[in-house]
Amino acid sequence: MKVLVDSKNFTVTQALRNFVVVQAQKFDRVSKRVLAVRVHLESNQKKNNDPMSNEVTYQIEVPGDDVIVKKRGSEMYKTIATASNIAVRHLRKQFEKRQTMKRK
Repeated sequence: MKVLVDSKNFTVTQALRNFVVVQAQKFDRVSKRVLAVRVHLESNQKKNNDPMSNEVTYQIEVPGDDVIVKKRGSEMYKTIATASNIAVRHLRKQFEKRQTMKRK
């Protein structure tokens, strides 16, 4: 499984990149068919009325339909962890749906 990390408006540190890779390893536990994971990190300038300044987009390539998850939050690490948990739920749901369709 390849993990590609890109960013907008800031540079990705090695610690942040390692955190994204560790979070992406959760997808292998759900389904072994994950080909690649693309993570787009974006940090917008904070405004007084918008505390959700960080955005994380996961694009998980699996055979068939890709899973895309977007999440906004105030802290980058917390937003990455939340988005990866949401992506795991989507992958599990897609995997179980395929298993059910095979049985019929």
